[in-house]
Amino acid sequence: MPKGCGIVGGILIVRGVRICFRLVSQGIPGRCNAEDMFMRFCNASWVSGDDMPRSSGRSFVVHASALLGLMLLGGLGTLWMGQDASWDLKNYHWYNAYAFLNSRMQWDVAPAQLQTYLNPLLDVFYYVLFSLCQAPALGGFLLGSLHGVSFYFLLKIALEVLHMASVPLRVFAVASAMAIGITGSAVMTQLGLSSHECILAALVLAALLAALRSLKAKHPSRKTALIGLAGLLSGIAAGLKVTSAVYAIALLPALVVASGVNRRALMDALVLSCGIGTGFILTNGFWMWQLYVQFQNPFFPLFNALFRSPYWEPIPMTDYRHFPRDWLQWVFYPFYWTQRNRLVWEALFRDARLAAVMSLGILLCVRNVVGVIVRERSRGLLRMNAQIAFVFVFFCASYAIWLYMISYYRYAVPLEMLSGVLDVCLCMMILCSIPNAAALVIAIGALVLASTQYPYWERIRFKPAYLEVTGPDLPAGSLFILVGTDPVSYVIPFLRPDGRFVSVANNFMDASQNNLLLRRVQELTARHNGPIFMLSRLTGLGRKKEILRFLDLDVVENKCAKLGINIGDEIYICPLARLSR
Repeated sequence: MPKGCGIVGGILIVRGVRICFRLVSQGIPGRCNAEDMFMRFCNASWVSGDDMPRSSGRSFVVHASALLGLMLLGGLGTLWMGQDASWDLKNYHWYNAYAFLNSRMQWDVAPAQLQTYLNPLLDVFYYVLFSLCQAPALGGFLLGSLHGVSFYFLLKIALEVLHMASVPLRVFAVASAMAIGITGSAVMTQLGLSSHECILAALVLAALLAALRSLKAKHPSRKTALIGLAGLLSGIAAGLKVTSAVYAIALLPALVVASGVNRRALMDALVLSCGIGTGFILTNGFWMWQLYVQFQNPFFPLFNALFRSPYWEPIPMTDYRHFPRDWLQWVFYPFYWTQRNRLVWEALFRDARLAAVMSLGILLCVRNVVGVIVRERSRGLLRMNAQIAFVFVFFCASYAIWLYMISYYRYAVPLEMLSGVLDVCLCMMILCSIPNAAALVIAIGALVLASTQYPYWERIRFKPAYLEVTGPDLPAGSLFILVGTDPVSYVIPFLRPDGRFVSVANNFMDASQNNLLLRRVQELTARHNGPIFMLSRLTGLGRKKEILRFLDLDVVENKCAKLGINIGDEIYICPLARLSR
């Protein structure tokens, strides 16, 4: 991640909005002036909840321009930061798509480790995109542009929530919210990556926008349709990647609180739940069925303490590395991220966005309590309404669920993006003076942008070929053993298609277990009559040789051949010999 990209990006966004506003502020003959254009964009929407006429041609142009501009920002940002060479890409994103398209679930055994059995739909899109694009830079630009769609939905949410009488003040507030929201460490680090978090964030934010629009819908049928759409979009995101279920669940308390606890709100919650379930089944139902047929667990190997599939251990699978360590961290965890840390990420990073939201929220509560005590109500520039309450409850519920269930910052992209909107909202609710509120927003934004340290995530310059692997000629009918937790499965599509790839002692299997999946590896190895190879890096070779003895195999070290890989990895193919022969 280039140093200072958050500050540069934030300045460019704010200055770009100001320049555009000034250029059209005097009006152009035959066209709307700045205020008319801005209000058209605020009021028009493809999923409007108001009973207003269809958007005019001018409004469509404004919407399309905003969308294309933000997509262009995402595409150019990806080109600037470089090609994905991350652990996740190497471990499973590339292989999973190849395996799904070539029906290899029953043929190979966990070559991408635990992640072999995750829903491959988004990986298929990624694989096809970069397989079809002759120029990887073009594929990166297109993927980054798609990720930029999440910026557009964030912009629409900001416009929906930040209602102020003064158009210049509203422009400033929206630009500030965008500058803070889209320059976060989780957003920028994953822009144009194979992790898909920005695509999922677009679905989550689109669902949130639909839910916000439903709050001001006048006709019950339109309100129901928008709530159902919100549920459908969030369910689709949850089905594509189960970690996004955090945000689907958080929509329920937000809807009930914003609408009030009454019969109508409960019916809306039921519609939302049905939409979530429908979206989840649409994108994940087919995969759950395959996993159930193969392994008797629709989420295999997750939740196996519940489903008790004989193919893996009947124990919960939870990564506790990133969870809070004590009650202070449980309560004030975002403040710990304002210093360089690895608490919620493997890489060193620093981000104060969620801490800023928490600080301003505490300040607003204190101000309101003091106002009650002294019997003096102080009204800010922005007043609480159903839409602001919805966003606040959604944010708090999402954070609480994320903290309790995941505590891994890479999956907090929607929270990070919404932090800018909430920062501006809170500043405008705390202060009643425009200069003071603007100064506070600028101070918070500058502090957040200047203090952000982006984590290192493996990227390289775009290559002439996205992935290119060359190696020795291998005999037909070979069996390949993958040993350890090294991410090597991405080379499999470049090796023999009739080869069989099985993994042992990876990030969820080891020789001490007693399950059918490990037994399948043992049986395949014992029955195989053809050549057997190890596909692995040579780091930790002594430990890997110990693991191979479990399969009655040993490495023929003097015949190892290094694969030629254009992204600079060092992976070897080594012949294996049976110890008992």
